[in-house]
Formats: sequence, C-alpha cells, structure tokens
Amino acid sequence: MPLLPEFEDRLQRFLNNQLDKEEFDSFFQELSEVDDNDLSAYLTEWGLKEEFSLAKSAETQVLWDAKLAKLWNGLPHSAETTEASTTIPRIRSKTWLALSGIAAGLLCVLAVSFYLWKGQSQEEQRTASTTYPSENISQITLPSGEVISIQDSISGSLYKNDELEIVRIDNGELQFVYKNHDLATLNNQFNSIHTSKGGFTKFQLEDGTKVHLNSESTLRFPLTFAKNKREVFLDGEGYFEVVKNKEAPFLVHTAKQDIEVLGTTFNVKSYADEIQETTTLVEGLVKVTGVDQPLADKVILHPDQQATIQDKNIRVQLVSPEEYTGWVSKRFIFSGTPLEVVLRDIERWYDIKFAYEGKLPAIRIEGNLSKDVALDKLLKVLSINTTYNFSMKGRRVYMEK
Repeated sequence: MPLLPEFEDRLQRFLNNQLDKEEFDSFFQELSEVDDNDLSAYLTEWGLKEEFSLAKSAETQVLWDAKLAKLWNGLPHSAETTEASTTIPRIRSKTWLALSGIAAGLLCVLAVSFYLWKGQSQEEQRTASTTYPSENISQITLPSGEVISIQDSISGSLYKNDELEIVRIDNGELQFVYKNHDLATLNNQFNSIHTSKGGFTKFQLEDGTKVHLNSESTLRFPLTFAKNKREVFLDGEGYFEVVKNKEAPFLVHTAKQDIEVLGTTFNVKSYADEIQETTTLVEGLVKVTGVDQPLADKVILHPDQQATIQDKNIRVQLVSPEEYTGWVSKRFIFSGTPLEVVLRDIERWYDIKFAYEGKLPAIRIEGNLSKDVALDKLLKVLSINTTYNFSMKGRRVYMEK
C-alpha cells in the first residue's frame, strides 16, 4: 500500500534535517515497518538517481554516520541530555544497521546522493533549518591586555591569577573576585567583556550591580569603583539592574549619551552601526544627557519611557519595556519594529548577513519568538510580515520579492 502522508512528510523533513528528537525516534521505528517496495517507489518518484549502488559500502556508512551526527547535534537537547549527545550518533547508526535491507540501502544511497549532488563545502551546504545561534563565547580583556575566552556552558572557577579570580556561580552569572581592592582602586584599572555574535552573558560588577550583555557588545568597567561615582562604558546593548547608592551615582557612557542613575533597572542600546541610540526605563529614574550636543540636552525618564537620540536630538516616548528587553529572556520581540533594525538584530544573533537589492521598504515587523530556534522559523515570521522570500547559501541570506 502507498506510504502514509504523515510518513512521507517525516521522510522529507528527515532528509532536510528538520526532525526534532521525538520525531527522530519515531521515524526510525516507522522506517523499519514500511514496505520496501512502497518505499522504493516513493524514492524513485522523489528523483533518486539510478546510477548509485544500493550496496552499503564503508564509504556510505561513513557518510551516513556523519549525517546522523550532524542531525543529532542540531536537535534541541535538554540540560539532562546534553553531555550524552556526543554518543548518540553511533547508537543511531547501529539502529540503522538493524533495519530491513532495501530500506536501509535506499536511504544509504540517498545519503550518498545528498552529499555528491550538493558538491559543496560544509559551509555552503548550510540551510536556514540547520542554522542556530552561534557559539556563545565571551572574551574578557584584563588590564594587562591578556584576553580570556570563556564558554557559556562552563561553571565554577574559570580563571585565576595573583590579583583576580573569575567565577561563574549557580545562576549563570560571572563574578570578578579581586584580592587587593585598594591597589585596584588606586591604579584605576579596567576590565572589558565582549560578547560574540550569537553571544549573551550576565555578570555582577563589584558593587553588586547586575549586567546582561547582548550579542556583539562590549562593556568596560573598573576593577573597583571610586567612592563618589560608578562609571562604565558601553558599546552595544546592555541591561542594568543597579544597586542603589546615593553617595555614588551610576554612570553609563556611550557614543551619544551619558546615563546617570542612583538605583534602577534600564536597557541601553548603542551599536556603532545604528543611527540612533535608545535608553528604556523599567523602574526607578534616570537622567539622559546627549553627548556633543550644542545645548547639552537632558531629560529625566520615568518607568515605561524611552529616550531616543538621533541627529543630536533627544525624543521621549511611552513604550512597553518588555518589547525592548525581551532579549534578556532570550526572545525576539518585535512590535512595530522597522525591518532594517530587525535584520541587524538577527544578523548579530545568528552570525549571518542579509543580501538584498535596492532600499528596504518602510515595513514594521510584529513577532514574538525564542532566540534559540533555527533560523528558518524566524524567517517565516519575516515572510508573513513582508513581501520577501528568503534563501540561504553559506552564511548569507538572500532576500527576493
């Protein structure tokens, strides 16, 4: 009897690396039960070339193992299964060998034809369905100039020298433990943290202030704060939960604005490749001062207000802060967001580049999606909101009307 439509759908999505873990398991169970002739007829109709042999050679087995490893490593894993993920592909390949002869042979052929037909490098074979956020790595530059690379998945003591220890505590935050506060204050020394594309990190400053740093962002901060002020320097996007201290205001300096607070929660977006900067207040009060402005404009923000600096002017408006701080919870939240801004946010997170002809239309995007999803799901949100179709080659996404 013909293959069921549900199985045909799973088979096609298996070949495109689109099955999640549960579907992956059930697909192999169903594959062992389907009629060989029905499967052969379907694959022939699908376009399988006859010149490929059905024999399970050592070469086809290597290709199959590689495809399984790529598939499995691309699937979402829970915290409990992450460590075991590297052993799963070999287990799956044993399952493969136990399948019926022609069904296994046909899919071996399909695996071989998939690799030979593409005839491209692994980078060129990348598709939106297999593209996830880039590896989360933070680089910390010490006052000495030494650069330390830290992966998000590592906990405990990450670095130690005679003056400093860097520790990731149970909630995932980085802490900087200095062994000589007086010396650090006297020398006015600075650390900096830079997040990679697709990166995200959270940490505590020495006064207890919590900082979340978005992808491709840098924060410079002193090893210890002065007694009368606390100053940091931001390039990119940061979310701050400032510990209250009336004797020492907290200052965030960016290219276009100075933000002063005593104790509050707010978000600052200040990327060098964007024409405007924003400060969004969640709670408390902040004072925003424009940098290099003839009149040195200053505004006081109240909760749910946002200051936007563009062309040396400050504009204040009411907003829903969660739309601008969703990234802290690893979500894309677009609410009337200009298409140009959306594309840049996606480029930073997935380490890709959009390619299009002409000027982008004045389209505003609506959507709410996890930042951990494959890129194709996010592109579907864009397709719904725009007239563009998206295709991918390597790390470049082509947009066509």
